[in-house]
Amino acid sequence: MGFRTVVITKHCKCSYKNDYLVIRTDELKMIHLSEIDTVIFETPAVSITGVLLNELSQRRIGILFCNERHLPQGTFVPITGNYISAGRIMAQAAWDNASKDIVWKEIVKHKIDKQASLLEHHKHFEEAMLLRSYIDQVEEGDSTNREGFAAKVFFNALFGSDFARSDLSRNSECNACLDYGYSVLLAMVAKEVSAAGYELALGIHHRGTTNPYNLACDVMEPFRPIVDNIVVKAFDGVLSQEMKQCFWGLGNIEVYYGGIKSYLASSIGGYARDICRCMNEGGGLPMIYDCVW
Repeated sequence: MGFRTVVITKHCKCSYKNDYLVIRTDELKMIHLSEIDTVIFETPAVSITGVLLNELSQRRIGILFCNERHLPQGTFVPITGNYISAGRIMAQAAWDNASKDIVWKEIVKHKIDKQASLLEHHKHFEEAMLLRSYIDQVEEGDSTNREGFAAKVFFNALFGSDFARSDLSRNSECNACLDYGYSVLLAMVAKEVSAAGYELALGIHHRGTTNPYNLACDVMEPFRPIVDNIVVKAFDGVLSQEMKQCFWGLGNIEVYYGGIKSYLASSIGGYARDICRCMNEGGGLPMIYDCVW
């Protein structure tokens, strides 16, 4: 697995040669593909060869495309995750709603647990205690919407009582920072889920007919507080280039998963596989990562 996030920020031509990503601007830069985890094309003013896209895809290197406003627009995911992807997708298509509700309950509990942990780190102890009380109240399928109640408490504690994720026109720059970070995170998750051989569109709780990343949206939920923490620490009132740079190394954040220290990208892959194992075989979902905020 690579360790670099390569960000293309200006007009250039990107191609492939002898296991290298070749970037041609006024000067020539070459980066060995074995070192790369993700490539972010931060501007659409880039020429990319088909050979390069094919090599990046074969090596499971994440690719994130941004629009003319330099905001994430989409991600490139290989059609085939691995050699047993057909069997896994067939099993995935047969997942029953009862099992989905059980697993979604665990995902929501993990998400709220990490939100509470982040609030404790930032000394919002009263709100963190309230969130921890919600954990035991989560029902199958989160039928009582503890996730929504927790989100309101969580965001108001971190960003103020007037903050609202439901109205993106309010606190627009802060919401833009969160959305940018979530988009980078979603691209990472989509890459890991696809590499495990599962179909991204077939989700557990997220089942939108126009959302090609439903399963990735399910898996990413407990990891969102990592993005939230970056915004809390680095947000300076605008979605600046410096703010974006804080997210480009997201995959290299170190966390503990299963008691083993690893990079975030690796932990996401482990969590995705555990979720799908639970859906296929039953059993409990292991506790999510530990993070040193």
